[in-house]
Amino acid sequence: MAISASTRTRLATQLDTLAVILDGGNAGLAEIRPADGGWSAKENVAHLARHAHVFLERLERLLREERPNLGTYHPEQDPEWPSWRSLSLDEALRLWQRGEELYRLCRERLDAAEGKIEELASRAETARP
Repeated sequence: MAISASTRTRLATQLDTLAVILDGGNAGLAEIRPADGGWSAKENVAHLARHAHVFLERLERLLREERPNLGTYHPEQDPEWPSWRSLSLDEALRLWQRGEELYRLCRERLDAAEGKIEELASRAETARP
């Protein structure tokens, strides 16, 4: 299944606006949690950053291992999540952008390798617990 050029462009740029929206924002406001106890804006950015890096780790395992047991990612079960959660907004944005850059590079390489996306999707499907 080929990814259309418009979808590829949207995937490559859709999250760029977040950095623009938050850049130079009041870091104190970004740390305010909603009344329902959900994550603050800063924690959401930290989660995006961590998830980008977790995804890359999983992608590496899919490429290395025949049928890796990837399980399901839950931040509260991630021993590294507390340190990511406590990052400053600027640092979380920087790490999230770096993770996205690495993800884009991986995606470009996978797109260049005919059939790899389908093979990885098949492996991911069979790797589910």
